[in-house]
Amino acid sequence: MTFTKGPELAVLPDMGFSYALSDNGEPEVVYYRPNSNLFVNRKLDSDTQGYFINIRRPVVFDVDGLASFEVPEMPSECDGFVFLNFGVRKSRAYALRNPKSQTMLA
Repeated sequence: MTFTKGPELAVLPDMGFSYALSDNGEPEVVYYRPNSNLFVNRKLDSDTQGYFINIRRPVVFDVDGLASFEVPEMPSECDGFVFLNFGVRKSRAYALRNPKSQTMLA
């Protein structure tokens, strides 16, 4: 099952800080997944490096229950996508417009 870009993606407003926050409001450590080209907030045993990401104008998708999905084209005013309920463990995943300028080693 996939979803595709609708007529207009809703870009969230810039709050002045990153939307990548843990449940307690602290900056969230995420881990890069090369297979999907996403940053995910769940650490695997093979993960050796975590990152903080700066995503200030995202589009948010709830992908709960989808076996697979295609990432739509990113709107120009957006700096990334946030995927809620990603994977079996219902993680948060992030696709960034420019990972080199939007990440910092944790």
